[in-house]
Amino acid sequence: MKYFTNSPRIEKKDYILKNESWLNHESGEKRHIKRFCNEYDKGLLQKSPTDNYWFEIIANCGSVARKIADSGNFYYGFYSLPIDRSAFQDFQYSYQNHPRSLETVFVSGFLFPQQNIRKIQSGYYIYQGKEQQWPHIVQDLFPTKNSYPGLVCSFGYYYTRVLLEDLDYGYNQVRKRLGLNKELLSLESLPFLGSYFDSSTNMVSVCPSLFPRISVAMHANKLNFYDRQNLTHGIVTIYGKRIPFNQNQVDPQVIEDRELCIITPNFNQEEAIKFKDWKKYYYFMGEERINFLISNRGTGNSIKAHLELIKKGKVLLPPASFVVSLSEKYFHDIFDDQEIMFDADGYAKVKETAVSWDLPLPFRLLPYEEAQMTGDFLPLMLGKKDFTQNVAELETVMTTRGFFHPFSRQAQETSIEKPYAREPRAVLITVQDENGNEEYGYFSFSGRYEESIGISLFEIIPLLKKIIPSKKLMNVIHLDSGSAVKLFYFENSHRYKILNLPALSMRSFTGEYKKNLYSLMKFSL
Repeated sequence: MKYFTNSPRIEKKDYILKNESWLNHESGEKRHIKRFCNEYDKGLLQKSPTDNYWFEIIANCGSVARKIADSGNFYYGFYSLPIDRSAFQDFQYSYQNHPRSLETVFVSGFLFPQQNIRKIQSGYYIYQGKEQQWPHIVQDLFPTKNSYPGLVCSFGYYYTRVLLEDLDYGYNQVRKRLGLNKELLSLESLPFLGSYFDSSTNMVSVCPSLFPRISVAMHANKLNFYDRQNLTHGIVTIYGKRIPFNQNQVDPQVIEDRELCIITPNFNQEEAIKFKDWKKYYYFMGEERINFLISNRGTGNSIKAHLELIKKGKVLLPPASFVVSLSEKYFHDIFDDQEIMFDADGYAKVKETAVSWDLPLPFRLLPYEEAQMTGDFLPLMLGKKDFTQNVAELETVMTTRGFFHPFSRQAQETSIEKPYAREPRAVLITVQDENGNEEYGYFSFSGRYEESIGISLFEIIPLLKKIIPSKKLMNVIHLDSGSAVKLFYFENSHRYKILNLPALSMRSFTGEYKKNLYSLMKFSL
């Protein structure tokens, strides 16, 4: 193993109860809490005699299970986990009637046959550098009183400029140290790790996937997973100028002698992952070239690519954006000198205009059909191939898909060096029933609590096989983990139930389910 640590054996005696003063970085509020801590995991909040949140969550789950029984299945309960985390394959995961201190995880999730789902969609909820307020999110998900009921779950983790400002390493540290104030992303930018489209044609305006990972497509009531949706060819349109590109122009080894390059955060993968301290990694590119830095803007289900910066001369490559780099000759062949004018420092004033990426879809849309797609997720199982059966295979998957690239690590919050860490986690799954029919589902694993300690990457698939033994697992896609993991049932915009227990984080306290909602997915029933 090159990146992963060895499997820890953590017993009850290894947990030390600590008194802590916990700061909410969003609100500035402080609270005194008690957590069980060991040297490997994040702390587990101690149960208080006055805590009754599990009773509410369990009652909510039971109610929803009865409500949706005609459409599908809802699963919930406490399950025991092994003390020896390397025993994830052989351990007999068992259902528990009651939670046990430092031994169990609470699981809640659902499965629906495709024909019982009306629509699957996702949305992104960041505005002016911060997450949107709960009423705005609910209004977007359920715009009218007649909106169909549905299950809503967390989807992915996306960086805002406010969060990027808090990071004092890599891109941000170098930018500050060198005084590159003009290279600060705008407040409205949304440099998320993923792709998005919404179109009625077969060629779409899209924010491409940044890393060679899994993309999730939502098309009417269908859910499909696509592997390695890299940039291969297409057209990027800037200021109305259509600039075609091919695969050889995406992340080339040599930039200087090319008239056009598309540089992604996965650039220089083989060399970058050898860098000893990933927090200090940065990369300047495009000297004696014209460089267009492209991020994304928008909220809800209307994300668009956006031009953030134009610079003549080398530019600092961000961890979650693109650079379209042109030779000076090619630039002058395309653009009028009066259209883009540079100041003494080499920066040009950026007009308020969107950028479009026209790329071929992996599936065909009929006229007036709409679809969405987002990417850069970790596959735990793909096409029945289980990548978590041994440690070396999962590490290989993560290495080849850019998870250990310094830019990838700088642009995600949850640590990837600890696959054995028990965290709140969420997965999107597809299964086949006894007749070979496909069903879609989502499962959350509550964590960072004394009675629900979370789950490691290696324990998810064995536990799912215990929970749904009559189903054949086909795909298991790991979504964002940590305090973002949330699952709701909405009867309408005013009546809803929380179905898991959100974790403590830097931005939310225990059980604050209306916080930390950067992106959500909705299954309308």
